Amino acid sequence: MTSEDTTKICLITTGGTISSIYDEGIQALRPGLSVDALLDRLPKGMGNIKVIKRELYQLDSANAQPHHWQTLAGAIKQVSEEISDLNGIVVSHGTDTVVYSAAAVS
Repeated sequence: MTSEDTTKICLITTGGTISSIYDEGIQALRPGLSVDALLDRLPKGMGNIKVIKRELYQLDSANAQPHHWQTLAGAIKQVSEEISDLNGIVVSHGTDTVVYSAAAVS
C-alpha cells in the first residue's frame, strides 16, 4: 500500500457533548474525552485512514466566545496550508453554537 492509497484527515476537537463524560459528583456531563479517547470509540477497520489530531479546547459549546471561533478558523487555515496532501478536515463541535463557529470559519 502506498501513501497515495491513504486517506489523510485532520480531526479538530473543540469539546461539546461528543467529547463529554458523565460526572457522578455533579450529576451532569462535563468536557473530558481527549482526541485519542474519542478516536478509540470509533469502529476499527475503516480502511487506510491516517488521522492527524488537533485538540483545540475542551469546552461546552454553550460557553464558546468569539475568541474560540477565531482560534478554530486559524487552526483550520494552518492545517490546510501545512498539509498539502490532506483529504479533509473534520471538526467535532457541540450543537449550541455550531452555527456561529461555522459562520466564523466560512
